[in-house]
Amino acid sequence: MRMAMEIIEKDNLIYLAGILDGEGWIGIVKTEIRRNEKSARYYLIIAISNTSKELMDWLCSKVGGTYCLAKENRKEWKDHYKWDLTGESAYKILQKVYPYLVVKREQAKMAMEFQLKRSITKQRRNGIPEEELLLREYYYQLLKGLNKRGK
Repeated sequence: MRMAMEIIEKDNLIYLAGILDGEGWIGIVKTEIRRNEKSARYYLIIAISNTSKELMDWLCSKVGGTYCLAKENRKEWKDHYKWDLTGESAYKILQKVYPYLVVKREQAKMAMEFQLKRSITKQRRNGIPEEELLLREYYYQLLKGLNKRGK
């Protein structure tokens, strides 16, 4: 995965904020516990889904990250692309676009807080300390609630 670009023009940051507000998702991914692990893993992610390959190429060139084609099962829906950026790279981009976000401002604030408070505890034989897991789960649930659709 390419790292986020260090210098992004203000116009591009404003455009990216609009795309994130309308087509994006800011959250925390929680992985399942694998055979040799004692606890789940949590990481920050920003993602955008769209039918435009041009937009995906723009995101990768200006911001970094990766994208893939997602095939749709429903005939009436177009195939679309999914772009994402994770971890520290996502955090750096959120810092830059935060002043321009409107709809996803609270999600960005909580996601950045998660990344700052998250200790750099490596997965060990005994897993991640309980306090750290509780903190990560708290932010995971908080963002899950903020991203919930409908009522």
